[in-house]
Amino acid sequence: LMSADLSGASWSGLANLDGPPYLTTAPTTVDVSPVLWVAEARGQFGSEIAAVELSDGRVLAFIRPHYSPFMIEALSASPRPPGGAIQWTPLSKGHFPMYACGTAAVMTESGVILVGGRLPGQGLQVSWDNGISFQTFQVDTTGHGQGSMAEVAPNVVLFVYGGPHLRQQLIRVSAEQREISPLTKLETDQLMNAFPVSST
Repeated sequence: LMSADLSGASWSGLANLDGPPYLTTAPTTVDVSPVLWVAEARGQFGSEIAAVELSDGRVLAFIRPHYSPFMIEALSASPRPPGGAIQWTPLSKGHFPMYACGTAAVMTESGVILVGGRLPGQGLQVSWDNGISFQTFQVDTTGHGQGSMAEVAPNVVLFVYGGPHLRQQLIRVSAEQREISPLTKLETDQLMNAFPVSST
């Protein structure tokens, strides 16, 4: 993994997402053992990394597995030093099963983490405690993931997903009530009117 400063003008060197101790031999059979989960994340089977910066400056990343039932988690040991590479703790089995998360992860203005992808259906995993625990929400039934996510207004997230037939949802996140809800049509129209799009 490489990381950049806020301007994108300065990049760190490559850093292994897995901190020591390192796995020295790859598994030779397909199983769901912890050794395979780690091997998947080291490039032997893993793909699609979605990451968020936590409130304390550390980075939490989720890696899509191919054979294991749960996401693989990578956590930086500390915030990235200016001009330096992020140092990572050892990989671990994640909190939840998910596939096809791509770049669909965000932390809202109020500090709520959302990760979107397949399972269950098209789902969101939401954390109100800086990534310590997650709650599952099913938001659609489509089988395609490959989504992306961005906070488009304070505590309002645009979630786009769906493979060849894109779908999208605007989702309001409440840190106080610990719930999420889709915006109504009126709320969506009001938000869109706040950001007019020029036809030229």
